[in-house]
Amino acid sequence: ASKKKSYQRDKKFTKHLNLGQILSGERFEPTAYEALMKIRDRCRIACSVKLTDDDFASLTDKIRDEYLVDMVLDNMPAVIPVNRDGATAYVKGFPIGAIEANETLLFNHLDITIRYHRPVPSAMGAYIPDSDGAPVFRVVAFEVIPRSYGQIYGERSEGCTIPENPQPLTLAAIKTSGGSVVYSYSVTYAESPVRWATRWDPILKADSESRRIQWFAIVNSTLITLFLTSIVGMILARTVYLDIAAYNSAADREELREESGWKLLAGDVYRAPPSPGLLAVLTGSGAQLLVCVLLTLIFALAGFMSPANRGGLLSALVTLWVASSLVGGFASGRLYANLHGENKRAVTLGTAFFFSGTAFAIFFILNLVMMLKKSSGTVPFLTLVLLLFMWFGVSLPLNVLGAFFAYKLAPYEPPTKVSSIPREIPKYSPIPTPLVCIFAGLLPFAVMFVELVFILNSIWQREVFYMFGFLFIVLILLCLTCVEVGIVTCYMMLTRGDYQWWWNSFASTASAGIYVFLYSFLYLFTQPAFTGMHASSYMVYFGYTFLISLACALVTGYVGFIASYWFVGKLFTSVHVD
Repeated sequence: ASKKKSYQRDKKFTKHLNLGQILSGERFEPTAYEALMKIRDRCRIACSVKLTDDDFASLTDKIRDEYLVDMVLDNMPAVIPVNRDGATAYVKGFPIGAIEANETLLFNHLDITIRYHRPVPSAMGAYIPDSDGAPVFRVVAFEVIPRSYGQIYGERSEGCTIPENPQPLTLAAIKTSGGSVVYSYSVTYAESPVRWATRWDPILKADSESRRIQWFAIVNSTLITLFLTSIVGMILARTVYLDIAAYNSAADREELREESGWKLLAGDVYRAPPSPGLLAVLTGSGAQLLVCVLLTLIFALAGFMSPANRGGLLSALVTLWVASSLVGGFASGRLYANLHGENKRAVTLGTAFFFSGTAFAIFFILNLVMMLKKSSGTVPFLTLVLLLFMWFGVSLPLNVLGAFFAYKLAPYEPPTKVSSIPREIPKYSPIPTPLVCIFAGLLPFAVMFVELVFILNSIWQREVFYMFGFLFIVLILLCLTCVEVGIVTCYMMLTRGDYQWWWNSFASTASAGIYVFLYSFLYLFTQPAFTGMHASSYMVYFGYTFLISLACALVTGYVGFIASYWFVGKLFTSVHVD
């Protein structure tokens, strides 16, 4: 911005929002605050407002509920500088008031500090100056400190004055004086060494505690993965290989026929599970979600998900979810074809509608609740039409196309043939199999637990999530953990003579989604910021956390299942079956 640049209210203000901004509830409105570059303003009146009884009630509720105001200047959010561990940190937004000594204060004055950087021209020409030769300055920070002043004197066109040690402005005093409120502000400028290209770094800079927690999450996840790797390695190196050597040995073959073991399940291990179509739908949805998350993280690591691009992350998630429908249709169709299912159309449509339909139904109901509450986060009707078009016009055809390719391929030929008579499953296990699957989900949940806290903080407590490198590492460790949990669970079942491994392999890792949803209750009731929420807020919170938990269950379930599927194929390919 040049020296002549003016940031002020524009009657023709237009701000085009992307899909992510609309879905997350961002709405831009011009303000009455004006600022001329490098021109200090000690006090200026923004406006004078006459409050009604409804306004008093609304302000009282919003101050008690700790509502915050978001302002943006040159795409930089208004932040409050705070001291944390001896270092300066920044909090997005500022409160509209506070409660002190049982008095409700209204913040009616803003001390605005605009930090700017003067770019230095390089030999290559770092920037192009204005045509009139004016110096160039770039805004790199927008700091706001709200204050409550009971006495503000002056006119808007002439500036204003504030007496020394003014009394704070309370809602009770406003009501007594007739209901008029004067809003004012001051503007100061400070030069900063921070360059325009790195102006977001001070806001995104993690404090020492956050860094320690992130490294703890990595170490915790790595230890769990190494523990499971040692168990899987022991099973593969000792138990499985010894079993294969014994089964393939010509000696004592008659004796082995009479013993129990996983080789005796050769005629049943590939027997189709109950509800194969539903299993194909769930695994296809999980594959689609996994590809969507992986691609989003890869783009984020490449720098395409900058916080300066507001709504970019959510827009990318929705777009990549639609694009990855091809993977979902192919994965579900491939599994269903391998199971020799006949109702292919229902499986294809089920994959296209299961998670997308669940997400849209929850989103539509919550959007209706927000509309009844007159929330600014209500999604417009045309955006709903756009989402439906992306679903039915793009996602559904891609899903059908993926399934078409899957059904065109020849079905997988298992290493063993399915016998005509099902083998009886022994019932000597003291622990029910569903209980084993539920407890097995604790391990994947433990891997992603710490990172889950940061994700919930970014969604519900306005923290900017930017540590995509840590998240990518945890996702890889989570997938490895699910692979190993699925293999261990599958092998334990086969050694017990239980050949119904299909659903149990999926459930053993998908049960991590149950713990994610249960933790959302603990997170809700242990955060001070959530006290005194309205019923509609609870609906929004649990609606979206249920959707997150379902997505976690589908992704972890798919990884555990596909690992077990590969393990069973390798296991029975390694032995000679009579």
